[in-house]
Amino acid sequence: MDQKHLLYRAPLVEALTPENSASVMVLERGAQTGLQYCGYRRRIGVESGDLPQVVDAACRDLGLVPEDTVLIADETLAGLGEGFAQWCPSQTRQMCAAPLRSLMQLDGSRACLMVTRHNCEVCLVGLSPEAPAGADLSGRPDHPERRGV
Repeated sequence: MDQKHLLYRAPLVEALTPENSASVMVLERGAQTGLQYCGYRRRIGVESGDLPQVVDAACRDLGLVPEDTVLIADETLAGLGEGFAQWCPSQTRQMCAAPLRSLMQLDGSRACLMVTRHNCEVCLVGLSPEAPAGADLSGRPDHPERRGV
């Protein structure tokens, strides 16, 4: 469904004045090319002043090194890019497709951390050109501890 013509009205959506946009992500087990999924983190109750520390800690928790990682975040969170290899803004008007559309602009040679924030809730997804050392991959369906589950 096109994000500009939702079946319901919401003040937040109207304030964003969404544009027609969509993205598709292909997840493939055992793929030889592309970025590796490092994990997902969700933090609740994150105040604006705590956001840089939360993003840095989540990045490291996913086995990524901020200095070698591209941060993909909402254009209003520009200050979060400090300490990261690169900051790639996502456009709020593209709504849920925004981080993936920003990811498409990159060449895939660096790790990426996609960050979204609404109110005091932060969601982060880590991707890397290779499986990161020290990452907790036990939530992945192909992890040895989860096979046959």
